[in-house]
Amino acid sequence: MVSSRCEVRRASRSGKLIDRSIVAMSNMMPTMRAMSDNPPMPEQAALENLLTFRLVRFNAALNRQSVRLLRKAGNLNIPLWRIISFLAAHGAMTGRQLAEIAGLDAGLTSRCLHDLTARGIVVCERREGDRRALWARLTEEGRALEARVRPVMRARHDSLLAALDETERRQIFVILEKLREAVLKG
Repeated sequence: MVSSRCEVRRASRSGKLIDRSIVAMSNMMPTMRAMSDNPPMPEQAALENLLTFRLVRFNAALNRQSVRLLRKAGNLNIPLWRIISFLAAHGAMTGRQLAEIAGLDAGLTSRCLHDLTARGIVVCERREGDRRALWARLTEEGRALEARVRPVMRARHDSLLAALDETERRQIFVILEKLREAVLKG
């Protein structure tokens, strides 16, 4: 059973720290796999057999793990980290560009930029010829923070992919993109 607060334990084989909710979910995988081998008819389907339910639960576990790692590594939350990482990767961007690329709404992006500016991580400025748009860029402190947090988040990414074999690693992104396209069509 997964507790309500985020707990950490050592995985028995790897010795790496992982989120208990991910452990709980992986412990359920043999049961889930058995259910998926003989899926019930749609009218009999249990909630646990629905793709969207599993994705939502997995996303919640990922978010809990991200929140814990980001808080510890840089006193950040997920939207703040997205903005910092996109600014590090792409250079100066407008709030509108950041919202679009990071998948955040305009209001949340604005609040995040205000917070990051107050913390000295981002500088927002207007450019000559375009007085309407505010351009955000990382400060030296922001670049240092991104360089400190990036390896933590990269290790998390690598740890997740390590749970998959080579074929599954190649397939996961193709499958996710197909599902995304199906959602956009529907």
